[in-house]
Amino acid sequence: MASDEPRAKLLPFERPRRFPADLDRLRSKLDDEEAEFEETEIDEGLACAEAAIVRGVAGGHEAKADLLTMRAYRAFVAGDTDAALARGAAAIAAAPTCLQAYILRADILEKRGEHEAAIAELDRFVEGSPTNAKGYLERARLHEGRADGERALANLRRAVQLDPTLFEVHLSIAQALAAKGDADGAARAYARHAQQELGDAESYGMRAFLFFVSGQDELALADYEACVALSPNDPDTLAWRGICRSRLGRLDAAIADFTRVIALTPSEPRGYQRRGEALERMGRHAEAVRDFDRAIALGGADKVAAHSDDA
Repeated sequence: MASDEPRAKLLPFERPRRFPADLDRLRSKLDDEEAEFEETEIDEGLACAEAAIVRGVAGGHEAKADLLTMRAYRAFVAGDTDAALARGAAAIAAAPTCLQAYILRADILEKRGEHEAAIAELDRFVEGSPTNAKGYLERARLHEGRADGERALANLRRAVQLDPTLFEVHLSIAQALAAKGDADGAARAYARHAQQELGDAESYGMRAFLFFVSGQDELALADYEACVALSPNDPDTLAWRGICRSRLGRLDAAIADFTRVIALTPSEPRGYQRRGEALERMGRHAEAVRDFDRAIALGGADKVAAHSDDA
């Protein structure tokens, strides 16, 4: 027999993993997902959550808090920060471990210039959930925003102590230590971040670039190697691996990468220009000039220096 009782599902839409830290972007985000955040759907979800709480279904309080946080989120987007803060408080009352509600309240308070109150929000979460690494990570973010590197670093270190699998924390620690001038400590943190196995070529490529620009050349090369293994015919990846190899002085290997780039994109100048630069460094000037000439013919950068007397 059919029942009029609300369905057992707790949420009518997928739970967001995190609200955007930058509140200026909330409005456009909500506009993009308007269908998922209709008030009627939130009402439906709250009815389901309340019924689940009555029946003792696991996760009912958390689902209610998520939905109340969504309602707070909408109030902020509508420009009513007081209502948003009150609704966030209601979400916390429903489930004191609802980190998203603390984050939203802290972000709103920070945006309003109530800096100490913003920190106090995350202090409350950390005090109530002292083993939740993400609370320390969020508190570190607020300290970073105020250029309080020491407090940010202390929170990051506690977060990674509680959960070493939070690889983004290792990255934040590396950047904080680099800013302090602790190159050795930063290098160790970057190396720990590099231990994370990624699932696709694009992710390896993005991390490789981060390592490259931060001077972690060996780590960058390892990620570019993984990226090429997953996407062997991508000229961009091959070009970046070649640049990294060149910077490490592995010029023969770099030339091999740039030659492959030329084979894949013969009408583009970049492969010829990069190979010419590597050849020039090896003292193979005549070959370098030919590559520079070809790059110029294809619209690449002017390489007049390649035609100087010592070429």
